[in-house]
Amino acid sequence: MNIFLHEWNLHKKETAGWTFSVLLISVLMLAMYPLVNKDLNTYLTLLDRFPAQVKEAMGIVTSILSTPLGYYTFIFTTGVLFAALFGMNLGAGILSRETRDKTADFLLTKPVSRTRILAMKIFAGCACILAFTVVYFAGIYAELCLLSDSGPDFQAFALLCAAFFLTLTLFFSLGLFLSSLIKKLRSTLPLSFGVTLLFYGLSAFAVNGADDKLRYLTPFQYFRADRIVQDLSFELPFFFLSLLLIFALIGLTFPIFLRKDIHAV
Repeated sequence: MNIFLHEWNLHKKETAGWTFSVLLISVLMLAMYPLVNKDLNTYLTLLDRFPAQVKEAMGIVTSILSTPLGYYTFIFTTGVLFAALFGMNLGAGILSRETRDKTADFLLTKPVSRTRILAMKIFAGCACILAFTVVYFAGIYAELCLLSDSGPDFQAFALLCAAFFLTLTLFFSLGLFLSSLIKKLRSTLPLSFGVTLLFYGLSAFAVNGADDKLRYLTPFQYFRADRIVQDLSFELPFFFLSLLLIFALIGLTFPIFLRKDIHAV
């Protein structure tokens, strides 16, 4: 049995649904750019009245909002929030599905090691995340090209794509790890909503600025779209921290899953 294809087929409809929903929200928000640009001064004056914490959480930097890509940095935060929820839910569900659907006996009695089963599940999850990222940013790129004559800066856009993918992968890894710790996870959404909104709330209400050490505690602060567009680079400490967390969470999941007593009924 090809476990990778089996997992891909199980999650492809869910992935497509989340992808086009998040893309639709982002496209509709981005479509407001011509109206905003037409009366930019009034809009900037309104945004300047926002509390600094709110602007930090939403990634609002008024100095770059005059371009379509700069305006998208404001939308990027919303897209990442919904995408992180998808990644977290995917990671939590990809291990707990067999227990919930009572198919664990069927899978685990096959002549395949648990290590291979988990590896194929992770590869399938990463494939879903990659498909989400490619389709989502293809749609965003097409609209940005329609909104500007020259299209977005390629380096900045590529970095935003990579940041989006890494954030999704990090939340997927976190969901994977947490679900491996829970003996029987009946529903993944409460866990996914709770953890994702906890990190987003920390980003929105606890982080006071770019130098705040609390940024290290929430993945929503690791890749700031406004800084990426302005500096054309990642903040290296957060980039390496995200990679470290991804590999650590996945690495810790393996020994837990290998020793876990899984009940099908």
